[in-house]
Amino acid sequence: MTRIQGLTLAVALLTMTFAAQAFEKASLKGKIVFASDRGGHWDIWKMNADGSGLSQLTRDDNKDSDPKWSPDGKRILFSSLRKGFPRVFMMAEDGSNVKEIAEGSQADWSPDGTSILLVRDKQVYLRALDSGKERLVTPEMWERCGFPDVHPDGKRFVVSSRHLKIIGLFVLPLKGETAKPSQVPTN
Repeated sequence: MTRIQGLTLAVALLTMTFAAQAFEKASLKGKIVFASDRGGHWDIWKMNADGSGLSQLTRDDNKDSDPKWSPDGKRILFSSLRKGFPRVFMMAEDGSNVKEIAEGSQADWSPDGTSILLVRDKQVYLRALDSGKERLVTPEMWERCGFPDVHPDGKRFVVSSRHLKIIGLFVLPLKGETAKPSQVPTN
């Protein structure tokens, strides 16, 4: 193959790749929620999955971050420094009805939307939204836990931790106090 033929083939493949990406983009459905400083401060934004319909949901001089859709898509959890230290807030999907939930950050929803996981003081807590009752779900001796993610079965969650002196991912149960965590390989 000559250099010109190779270049022609590369251009053809690139064109096909862009065409495939345009098709995939057009077929994307749903909404995306994210944090961005595009408005001058870190706020929460949403858009359609295809990139259209960009809308700013929060407008606060303090940093808003870590947005998560509720399982029913009607509410959004987010972290904010509105009171000078991290707190978890909830709002309607259109940005209205902002409500403070608890001190903490990096919250995630349970699959049924009745409780959340949140990080506070480098630990992870499970909080019932109706009663506000909380329970520590990471081992007390662990430090620097973050980014909890509830499994769709609602029985376990993944959390990052540096309690072994390196960052690791661990699967922990949400029910029961004595279950042994299993480490997820990170290599």
